[in-house]
Amino acid sequence: MKEPPRRAVGGRLAAVLIGLALMNPALAETPASLDLPALLELAERHNPELAAMSAEVEASRQAIVMASAWDDPVLRIEWMGIDPDNPTLAPRRVGEMKYGIEQMLPRWGTRGLEVERAEAGSRQAGFEREQRRLRLRGQVRTAYADWYQARESQRINRHLELLIEQVEQTAQQRYAVGLGAQAEVLRAQAERTMLGNEQLALLAEAEAARAELAGLLNLAPAALGGQPDSLPELLGHEADWGERALARNPGLKALEQQRQAADSRYRQSQLNNRPEVGLGLSAVQMGNDLDNVELMLSVRLPLQQGARRAERAEAGAMLARSQALADAGRRELEQAVHGLVARRDGSRQQLELLRHSLLPQAELTFESALAGYATGRVEFAMLLDAQQQIRRLGQDQLMAEVARFRAENALLTLTGEQ
Repeated sequence: MKEPPRRAVGGRLAAVLIGLALMNPALAETPASLDLPALLELAERHNPELAAMSAEVEASRQAIVMASAWDDPVLRIEWMGIDPDNPTLAPRRVGEMKYGIEQMLPRWGTRGLEVERAEAGSRQAGFEREQRRLRLRGQVRTAYADWYQARESQRINRHLELLIEQVEQTAQQRYAVGLGAQAEVLRAQAERTMLGNEQLALLAEAEAARAELAGLLNLAPAALGGQPDSLPELLGHEADWGERALARNPGLKALEQQRQAADSRYRQSQLNNRPEVGLGLSAVQMGNDLDNVELMLSVRLPLQQGARRAERAEAGAMLARSQALADAGRRELEQAVHGLVARRDGSRQQLELLRHSLLPQAELTFESALAGYATGRVEFAMLLDAQQQIRRLGQDQLMAEVARFRAENALLTLTGEQ
């Protein structure tokens, strides 16, 4: 889903803002726990980009007031009949004083259209802030999932180390009584060494994910303690995600407000072909007497028709552009939601199969192979294959769990859910 280009904020700017906020210790607030809702609230409270967009929303509200105001009147004072031999500005010592006030009247209907544009711009700013808030929550959940994935990969790795220790012990026992080869013991030891090396890499990944999450919370990585212990289910089994996204997606609503503002501007450009009228009132002072009240009518003639035709053409093109962006946004949103629902459902089914069928079967297969290897009925290669199968299925289960969480997270962001 593309953001409206008018107020899009680049990823580099967001990174700079977060970096500047991290330099200010006053913004740091250590979370009480790694509870995901608490982390989301903390991220919203201290995100500098959200604070900047809130200020922009407030500024856009003030623009509505400015759009509804008339132009300021013009006050004129004229000194007439000044004696060149004795120049003065004293009203009673010149020939005449003329006081006047002029007010240009807005073209009929234009002021209401200006207010419509300002209101649409204010609503657009609000929806863009809401879109950024939802994206921030999605980024926090994604970083949390990355950290969880790295920690769970470490857990799987430690479980495999325990299994390979059993294999190594059994191989040593068989080698000690002359039933096995030393190569089998060395192969098991080499497998343990590789798992230990992988554990170091996974530790680095976990620390990088923790640092990313801490950055989103405006915290130093060391201030983020604890460990993520689970990935909660974020959504139920509702079937109307497409309709909910079209009705609630803030990015799509922002595009619609951009279209409404362009429509108001186009209608206003059609009114600019009319003359603009001004009224004036003046009075002449001679000595101490104030008389000769005058009324003035001025008309600004729209003679530059070429410029006005160009203005209407530009406004029409911008209206067509905003309409096309809104249409494209709807199509992209529908496609994205459809794909995410399919991924979420597929990951759920895969996770159910792995968790309750394939992985328990692989564990039983390994135990049976280990017992068979201890008595010489199973080859060492078959035992290692059983251990590798547990490795593959454990990783597949973790990937399915994370994929399900990521799909639900993206659905939450697109549908404007919390």
